[in-house]
Amino acid sequence: MKYLDKLNEADRRTYAAASNAYGRHCALKYSLSKEEMDELFIMGEPEARKPYELVLEDWAPVVEKATGESVGLMRRVKGRPLAEILKKLSSGLQDAGLIVDEYFDVSPDARYEQKLDEWPENAWRILCFAVEGGSEGHYVHVDVLLQQPYAPPKYVSMFLLKTFLGLEHALRLSNELTRLLHA
Repeated sequence: MKYLDKLNEADRRTYAAASNAYGRHCALKYSLSKEEMDELFIMGEPEARKPYELVLEDWAPVVEKATGESVGLMRRVKGRPLAEILKKLSSGLQDAGLIVDEYFDVSPDARYEQKLDEWPENAWRILCFAVEGGSEGHYVHVDVLLQQPYAPPKYVSMFLLKTFLGLEHALRLSNELTRLLHA
């Protein structure tokens, strides 16, 4: 093994006794740097998804390079494009028999302020809620809280829907979006 000389005697024994890739990964993870671990443990093929399935992020298994054995851990590959998520959410609303009478789009905050093209990596919570518009109609927000190290979560509006069909309709839209995003 390439980095065996970096391990102390106890970790070398643990590594030698490990019967699977997860055991070897655990024996090395505190003694090697992230870059060294990335040389020994690579990402496998991302999970296969159905074309109609709503997916926010792509994930792939971590695989031991030398043996090809899965470690049993997953690593995020990337976020899905916001345009694709919007299309699948719109389709889900339509399938539920709900009408978007005004508009449903990526929010200006996500598009122009945050300059997001894909689902953010550090999304922690998804919030869906209906509010009364400033002068007319109702809005349905799909927002996320983004985790930040050593700082409070950051609030980002991801999608915005406007309706003139009343509060009850806005609440139904909000409930269905919640269901779609948490399925």
